Amino acid sequence: MGAILHIKNFGPIKEAEIDVKEFLVLTGLQASGKSTIAKLIYYFMSIRQLVLNTQINAYHLSGKSLHEKVIFNMEKMFFQIFGKVLYDLC
Repeated sequence: MGAILHIKNFGPIKEAEIDVKEFLVLTGLQASGKSTIAKLIYYFMSIRQLVLNTQINAYHLSGKSLHEKVIFNMEKMFFQIFGKVLYDLC
């Protein structure tokens, strides 16, 4: 694996830089962002497969470009993981 995840102003996390390795332990106080970090890692690690699946199943959203279909599916997956909560993404 080996990637660096930069998080800024997302949910309870003000700022974090996490070196994502094959084995990662998250510790901290309740509601400090451990689950949010785990969900973000899962989300970003799933994007490659999401793009491939979108290309394979592109006929489901006829009339849209492949780019629009990928963005639509990324948003759908994001809301499935995080819910329809407004996060400050700035």
